[in-house]
Amino acid sequence: MPLRGSFDGLLQLCRRRALADLELVLEEHGHGLDPMLSMVEELWHAFQEQRLRIRWIRLPDLVSPRGVFTWAARAHLMEAGLLVPQEAAAFILALKAALVHPTNVHAAREAAALAQHYDLHTCWDVDPGAGDPDTANQVLEITSPTLAHVRLLGADPEADVSGSPEGAQLISGLAKRGYNGTVSLVASSSGGGVSWQQSCHQESSVNKPKRGEPCRSS
Repeated sequence: MPLRGSFDGLLQLCRRRALADLELVLEEHGHGLDPMLSMVEELWHAFQEQRLRIRWIRLPDLVSPRGVFTWAARAHLMEAGLLVPQEAAAFILALKAALVHPTNVHAAREAAALAQHYDLHTCWDVDPGAGDPDTANQVLEITSPTLAHVRLLGADPEADVSGSPEGAQLISGLAKRGYNGTVSLVASSSGGGVSWQQSCHQESSVNKPKRGEPCRSS
């Protein structure tokens, strides 16, 4: 599977933005996720040499139980967390994982309930420029107790996260609730393979979440 962006370009971006952690996005296009295992392992070793860390691995929405177990083992060895669809909650064991939900009150409530039940975390896919502020505030209130990771959709890793009013309001809301998880900037472009340019972690004033240490800062 092709990689989006060059490794040298990634390193330059991380140095410019002082990014230490990465989110890998796995996209399945008919060949399964197994071919990516060796590729991700090579990337992991290359990142370690550059003192970069894979913090989260985002699995596809239609990932199978076998796929979750396979990548859970790999993520454990890499000391990374998994970002999984809510449907995977029933067959997740004692994994360091977060259930992904959008800016939707019902979906956030369902994800938070599942996270509480299975002792997991939540991950919020949020587009700061879409939806209304009231809904975003309700979602933040619901997901905050289990929230470990926020994915800012359509964000440019080169840009200031708080540059827009919506982004500033989101960051402010997270800070007021004492959020100590991670935030990734996710570009809107699509494609196959493993995406690193799509998602690079920006360190917020975060250390370790209260539940299971999925977001310990390096």
